[in-house]
Amino acid sequence: MRRVFIAAFTVSIYFISGLSVIEAQPMLERISIVERADSRGYVLRYHLTEMVQSFNIVRPDQNVILMELMSPGFTVSGIVPITQSGQIRDIDLVELEDGVGVIIYLNEGVYFQTDVYPDINGRDVLLSLETATRNEVLQQISEGEYFDWFESEVEELETRPSEFPVIREETPLVRRPISGVGLKLGVLAGVSSSNVFASDFSSGSRNGTTFGLSADISTPFILPYDIYTSIETGFFFTQKGFENPDPQFLAGTVFEFDYIEIPVLAKFSYDVLDFVSPYVIIGPSIGFMVNAERVRSDDARRDLDDFTKAADISAVAGIGVDVKLFDTIFSAQIKSSLGASNVFKEEPEVRDMVRFRHRSLFLVAGIRF
Repeated sequence: MRRVFIAAFTVSIYFISGLSVIEAQPMLERISIVERADSRGYVLRYHLTEMVQSFNIVRPDQNVILMELMSPGFTVSGIVPITQSGQIRDIDLVELEDGVGVIIYLNEGVYFQTDVYPDINGRDVLLSLETATRNEVLQQISEGEYFDWFESEVEELETRPSEFPVIREETPLVRRPISGVGLKLGVLAGVSSSNVFASDFSSGSRNGTTFGLSADISTPFILPYDIYTSIETGFFFTQKGFENPDPQFLAGTVFEFDYIEIPVLAKFSYDVLDFVSPYVIIGPSIGFMVNAERVRSDDARRDLDDFTKAADISAVAGIGVDVKLFDTIFSAQIKSSLGASNVFKEEPEVRDMVRFRHRSLFLVAGIRF
């Protein structure tokens, strides 16, 4: 009886050990995608029951990412769901001996730098997809370098459904810009030269300053030839006005108009180098007048608030360049603006001034973080 008990106990130990070995074999349950904590892209998570023995990644093309997850006895569940993403076009899984190959197809115009590492839980594998420029991604590309199984599988994969169908869950994600961060804040300051545009009147320029807070909001849209788009806006104090060459007309030598302006400019940039991006800006700007004065030759001043409009709308166009140093952007630009509305109200006393529109030139520089 004692021998029977010992034999049964031994068999049980071997059986339990066998179950443990079976349970320890890794299985890929699903793939999900989440936004990075720093908002600079996404993380693709491979949900595993156990950590695999090895994993590796290859970038043969800017729109293709290859991965291998290798471990004896590795298995894949019948369906591997992945959260829906506007950046990933498709994922194919290729069954390998003691492993699985993963082919990730990115959408056109999507640029990610990649890195792969184990999760802190010691079980899952994480693929980092960090937003980058096209030039930065090209530095990671190894043309002609791929896993042995990829060349033989890719043609077949293009003509047949994946062996492991991918279910895309309708989990919404905030779409982030493809290049850089979504928002850059900073300051811009510079000089201005302004006069007015009016028929039958030639004015001199009033030189002044402009300065304020700037915001650059990237968008996910990339135009042909890798032209990146963003919105440039902010709050600026701007000095405008003009010098009157004929003090007998309008009874003043200098007219000073100061505004708080809010531009909303479309920005189109191109990366000539990894850290140098020239750009074009164009769009409207609205200004709210904070001061309007007429200065006579004897320096006597008169407030013109009752005779001028409280707001001014203008069209802005310009060119500039951004220079990136780590996470800091140094920017310089030259732009011009032309008012679309009259400076003065249509009052009888100023009936000769209703045609006046601001015309300004700005040279500014600044820094964004």
